[in-house]
Amino acid sequence: MSNHLPHYLPAWQGVDQIAQGLDVDALRATARELVDLVLTEDDVYLDALPDTVETSLVTPLGILASVLEGPSTFVELVVAARLVRKSAPIAQCPPELVALIRQLPE
Repeated sequence: MSNHLPHYLPAWQGVDQIAQGLDVDALRATARELVDLVLTEDDVYLDALPDTVETSLVTPLGILASVLEGPSTFVELVVAARLVRKSAPIAQCPPELVALIRQLPE
């Protein structure tokens, strides 16, 4: 069981099959870029987001950052990335954030 992602999360459903069709390096790069964009040291980008976007993304992005930084499997990375994508209120996100989120697996 993952230290970051409980197995009852819906993002685990079908993840093995989804992971097979993904490029590991591309997903890691996109996830890192997304985490670095939003969860920076100075919080400027995060604070500029609408409250609903900030509230919806902080926890899932924190989980994604933990998966990227800790010992984790590619499948756990896929689950964390799917969690971020499903949590994002796309209609309220700025374009550069939308572009990165849409690169994450569904």
